[in-house]
Parts: sequence; C-alpha cells; structure tokens
Amino acid sequence: MPLTTYKIQPKQVFLNIGLNDNPYSIERIKQIFKNDFNCNQSREVNSTYKNNIEPTLILKFNSYKSSEYLIEYVLNLCDLLEQESIAIKIDSNGLLIYNNSFQGNKMKFDNKYFKTF
Repeated sequence: MPLTTYKIQPKQVFLNIGLNDNPYSIERIKQIFKNDFNCNQSREVNSTYKNNIEPTLILKFNSYKSSEYLIEYVLNLCDLLEQESIAIKIDSNGLLIYNNSFQGNKMKFDNKYFKTF
C-alpha cells in the first residue's frame, strides 16, 4: 500500500503592534521579525485603541511554528515593547494578548478594529 504524504501548510500570521509608548523604533521591530520569522511585509497605519488614535505597525508573515509558540512569543513581546496588549491573527483566529503585568479589564479581540493588508 503506498504511503500517503501530506504537505504541511504554514500559518498566515498578522500582528497589530501599537507604537505609542513603545521604546523600540519601527525599524528595530521590523528587524526583530525579519530575524525571527523572515518577515518582510509591513505597513504603518493609524488605529483606534481606547478611543485614542494610535500609530500601529502591521506585520504579515507565514510560520510553521505552533499557535502556542506564536502566542507565547507575542506575550513576551508585549513585555519587551511595553505594550498593554498586542493583537494577533493566526490564520482566521484572532486574539488580543495582554502583557504579564496588565491589571485592568481585558477586552476581547474584535475583528472590526484589526488591521490587515
């Protein structure tokens, strides 16, 4: 009986990273993702967070990493970039990931605020 082979497809990942109060430059953040995920696709847009307009970096890349790995990565990134939260979409599943020290009310992911390209 022939062996069936399956091609594993990468996950499509989008991130929305707010730039207010962020200690890293846009170029540095892009470099981090280029090094870690070979990410070369990004855009800068204005988004709304807590009724305030915030410049936002959108990153898009494909990854063979597990969803759990990507979520843990973004959790650590929240701390590194001093962000309350970072929104991520893995394939079609969106999450709003909060940093470890966040003490307020956590909002749920809302696709109408999430930016892609």
